[in-house]
This record gives sequence, C-alpha cells and structure tokens, in this order.
Amino acid sequence: MRSYCKTLSVAPSPPSPDTRSPTLSPTLGPTVAPSPVPTLSPTERPTLTPTKRPTLTPTKSPTQVPTKAPSPDAFNLSYTFPKVTTSQFVHGLCVLGASEAQATSDDPQLTYTNIPNFGDDVQLWANRGYKALGINNEDYCKGGTYLQPSLHKSVDVNTEIVFEAKPSNGQSVTLCAFVVTDWRDGQWDVELPADGFTLATGMTWYPAPLGAMRSYCKTISGSTPAPTAAPTPTRSLSYTFPK
Repeated sequence: MRSYCKTLSVAPSPPSPDTRSPTLSPTLGPTVAPSPVPTLSPTERPTLTPTKRPTLTPTKSPTQVPTKAPSPDAFNLSYTFPKVTTSQFVHGLCVLGASEAQATSDDPQLTYTNIPNFGDDVQLWANRGYKALGINNEDYCKGGTYLQPSLHKSVDVNTEIVFEAKPSNGQSVTLCAFVVTDWRDGQWDVELPADGFTLATGMTWYPAPLGAMRSYCKTISGSTPAPTAAPTPTRSLSYTFPK
C-alpha cells in the first residue's frame, strides 16, 4: 500500500469593515443632533419680532388713509403793500370780516401778532406801551382783528409787507392800515389812496408823547373766474347713401 500526506491549516478570515469610516449610503433615519456645518434652511418657525439686520420691507405696514388730511389753503385773499420808502416807519394793520388773517414782512425783525376785537386801549406796538384812542367806528376797524407790529418805528427802508386773510363770508374783507401823520409814513399816505384806500382821520395814541394816525381802509375781494366756453355740440347720428 502507498501513503499520501499533506499539512492542512485554517485560512485567515477577511478583515471586517471599519464602521467608523463614512459610508456613501444614507443612514437609516435622520439624526436629532444638528450637523456641524450650518444649514441654509430656515428656523423651525418664523418669529414676529424684528430681526437684528435691516429688512428690505418696511417694519410697519403702510396705512390706507393719510395720517393727516391735507387742508385747503387757509388764506385765499392777499394784498402786498408798497415798499417802505422812509428811514423810519410807524404803522399798524387791522382787518374786518376775516376768520383768519396774518401779515408778514421780508424784514426778519418785523413780525405781527393778532389781537381780536380792536378798539380803544389796545396796545399798538409790541415794543412800546402806546395804546389806541378814538376807535369809534369801522372806519378805524373797530371790532376787527388788529395785527400788532413788533416794531414801533425801526423798520428798514424797502421793507415789503404782505397781508393774507380768509374771509368770513367767503368773498371779501376790509383791510385797514394806520399810518402816523408825520414824515415816518413810508409814503403810504400817497400810495394807498392811489390804490383805492379810503382815508379817515381822528385816531390817536396815548400816553405822552401823544401821537396821531390816519386810517386807510379798502375792501379786498377775490377775482371772479372767467366763464368757460360752451362745449361744441357733436354729431351723434350719420348715414351713408348708396352710390
């Protein structure tokens, strides 16, 4: 008989895969922990509080109605007085029949304060204590709104004064200008009568030294708009006859 022999050994097992290495296939389910890389996805829910960074949209929603309704022009009547031509100018202004009124000037030192119910004992100038006397009727603007000048006499040459008012009746007001009787009249004693103002005398002031003033009044009214042309009638029917 013959004998045949061989050494046999156990084959080594293949190495097990490293579970710590990343896999190409997705995991079985989403993980609860966030990934270290920031995501571009939004947060869990929007917040009602403003963000720290400015947004492109306004923070407050616009209102559908204006916060303050525009008002019509308060003054629809105006009169520009002649420029002052004397080195001193003593004057006052008053209006009858106005629901609102004001006077302005291009001299920043000359302003006006409205005083209602003009009559005797009203202070004529803000920087002097002189008071009116002899205000007997509407020729002197009795009961009207007095526009008290801030300056008694130190008004610059070429100062321009503008009066504006809203008439109570919607049509007209009576404007009065009081001017001193001496040389400090700004030549309004010439210019105003030439522009249709009516003269009245007898107004004075007190205490001493006493003074006298002339009153010049005129009705100021708005212009009446010209009528528009009547529309031209147009043809509404037509017919073309056969040839």
